[in-house]
Amino acid sequence: MKTCLKTAAKNNMCVRVIGDKEGLDEDIRSRINQLEEATKNNTGLHFQIALNYGGRDEVRRAAQKLARKAAQGIINPEELTEEDFSNALDTAGLPDPDLLIRTLSLIHISEPTRLGMISYAVFCLKKKKKMIEHEHINRYKKTQLKQKS
Repeated sequence: MKTCLKTAAKNNMCVRVIGDKEGLDEDIRSRINQLEEATKNNTGLHFQIALNYGGRDEVRRAAQKLARKAAQGIINPEELTEEDFSNALDTAGLPDPDLLIRTLSLIHISEPTRLGMISYAVFCLKKKKKMIEHEHINRYKKTQLKQKS
């Protein structure tokens, strides 16, 4: 956890863990919350980790959030917008990804939710299962700076 916090601070990274966290131990959920809270105002790279993630499950959880709000009279189901739905997703408030890294050289996207979000993303496929190394983050940053110039 300390290493993640240091890396995020050093690189001004906003870290968000998406997916169903309810099945995780309380200690792990607490550490994830600490990491997300500590990095939420960072303005550099938005780093999303999909943990126990499924697109259909995300859609189900988003629909449940919206249904609860409708039952409480907070929203009118007939007036739901694309923005309302987007705000109920795990990635609410985050930009669509510019870079998608897949481990084990898998070249498929099996869940419908992510398809619209990654339609313009660059794919990076890794042959061996390992975490992102700092060089990949730095290479990505340099690419982004060149594109903005």
